[in-house]
Parts: sequence; structure tokens; C-alpha cells
Amino acid sequence: LYAFRRGKCCNHGERSSRKFISGFHHRRLAVGWSLDGALIGALAAALPSKSTLQELSFLRCFNDDEQLSPAFFALGNNTGLKALQVDESEAMSESLCTVIHNGLGMNKALESLEPMFVPLCGDNVELWCSAFSLLRTNKALKSLVVDMQLDATESCLPALRIDIVAMLEEKTSLERLTIKSCNGIKIKAQDYFVLVTALQHNATLKSLQPSCNSVERR
Repeated sequence: LYAFRRGKCCNHGERSSRKFISGFHHRRLAVGWSLDGALIGALAAALPSKSTLQELSFLRCFNDDEQLSPAFFALGNNTGLKALQVDESEAMSESLCTVIHNGLGMNKALESLEPMFVPLCGDNVELWCSAFSLLRTNKALKSLVVDMQLDATESCLPALRIDIVAMLEEKTSLERLTIKSCNGIKIKAQDYFVLVTALQHNATLKSLQPSCNSVERR
């Protein structure tokens, strides 16, 4: 098993996973490489009471993104974590969607969430929209940055943007929304107008970046 602390790689055997997590008192932790469930299980068990950890990153290394389900669920009771970065390059499933919504949606401390390499395509848009419905219940989140995979389809991006923005009409905490889709797809002028119109009653959002590219005029 591998964990990364402040840029340094630490190799831990499966038996020492719980000992490593219980003795971890740094502000930042990134876990990655080819992990089985041992370290994730140990982390999930510690998260509800781990108040010193403020920044957590899950790097691209998991055989199955559902390995992270216990950690997502445990975050519902965590009161210290401020920033979470997750490589979500595997397909979204219904069970993972439910865990993300239930866990992160109830977190009262998380201020920054960044899902990376989101594989947005026709058969999983509804699941991703459902997962991001955590915005309706999370009262602490200030920044959401969604980084799409390069193969995100043009027809799916508007649906995700509009769905997320619709959740923000009465959202009182989010200050920054960024949806990165650096694959040459420009946001259409009519879609941008819909986003801005939906946000006209939102009084807290300070930064809106719905695409890495400019607005497409027609």
C-alpha cells in the first residue's frame, strides 16, 4: 500500500494500515497507486474522528472507484476536512452515486470539492447529476470544480451544467463553480444565457466558469 504525505511516498504493508492512519496527524494526505481496500477501510474508520486532516486527495490508482465508497460515507460525520480532490475516471454506478450524495451531502465542514477526470457520457449523465444533488443538502461547500475527461460528449455537458446551476438557485454557501471541459467544446450562447438566468436569485456565487473555452455565438 502507498500513501503520500506532503509529496513524500511512504510504503505501508496491509497490517500497518490502521496504525498508519491512526498515527497520522498532518493536515494533508494523498493516497494512490494500486491500493486494495485496507488503507481505505482504515481511513474510513478514522475519518469521523480525524479532525486534524484538512486536505485529502484520492489519486488515479484504484481498480474500482467503488473502493472509495466507505470513505465517502464516513465523510458524512467528519468535522475537520476542508478540501477533497477525487480522481473519478472510472464509470459512475448507482451505489457509488448514493454513497457520494449521502456522505458528502451531510458533511458540515467540507469547503472545496474537486472531482477530476469525470467520464461524462450518454449513459451516466443522470447518475452524475444525482451525485451532485449533494449541493441541495450540503451547507458548507464554497467551491466546486468539476474536471471532465477529454472524451466528455458535447450533448452531455449542457445537461450537467444546467442541472448543477438549477441546484444553486437557492444555494447559500457556494461561491465558486468551475466546470472544466478542455476538449474544444465551447459553451453555446443560449446555454450560457440559461445558466445566468437560473442564477439571478443567487446572492453568494462570486465566480462562474462553465467551460475552459469561450462562448460560441450563433
